[in-house]
Amino acid sequence: MIRRVLLVCTGNTCRSPMAEMMLRDLAGRRRMLLEVRSAGVAALDGQPFSENTVEVLRRRNVPIPPGAAASSLTGDAASWADLILTMTMRHKQMLLTLFPETAGKTYTLKEYALMAETSGDAAEIAALTGELDIADPFGGPLDLYELVAEEIGGLLERVLDRLVSDGLAEAAPEDAGTVSGNTGAAPEDAGTTPEKHGTALDAADPASGEGARESAGAGVTSGAVEAASLETEAGPDEDEGNSAKESP
Repeated sequence: MIRRVLLVCTGNTCRSPMAEMMLRDLAGRRRMLLEVRSAGVAALDGQPFSENTVEVLRRRNVPIPPGAAASSLTGDAASWADLILTMTMRHKQMLLTLFPETAGKTYTLKEYALMAETSGDAAEIAALTGELDIADPFGGPLDLYELVAEEIGGLLERVLDRLVSDGLAEAAPEDAGTVSGNTGAAPEDAGTTPEKHGTALDAADPASGEGARESAGAGVTSGAVEAASLETEAGPDEDEGNSAKESP
């Protein structure tokens, strides 16, 4: 069974926190028992999420736990996870180099999401999608973050579908308790301290009628995201871990 999922990007301020919050929210709505975390291979612990990351999550009514902030990738985090999903092939290769014991449970997000629809061959998946990476929106405008969030959301839906179809996900018992409300607003202190982890049921509110999110449909192709990135000349990768103010 897969009960613990770790999402990994570079600075843990854009892509992987988007994926963490969205996966926790989606799994909670399906009443799946998943604990979700995220980390960055070059993250600065405690660094706030980018403003546009917080905004795209707010627009999708995806809650951000109070105090959520960037976390650096550690051996303990890698050991904790049953499944590790990276945003790029480079992140995957770094993980396998640093922590060889994670082989067999580390994939790119796109690779794992589309594996059931292909032979599982990375080259075949890349041929269908253009590549296996999720483009980095760091430093770009809000529209670019929206494209990335839409792509990530569509892939996460497929990940959950696969976990269910393969019998790898555990359903929450009916008496699991009351789940917290999903107000759709990011807390004022979101992104200030590193206390950010929880289970999927902590985030979900299946009784709420405000659960419609734009990310539920098919994802945007990486090519479209890359085109938007080139048009905006989106600036440096999150590697430096800088907290540059982004265009609204």
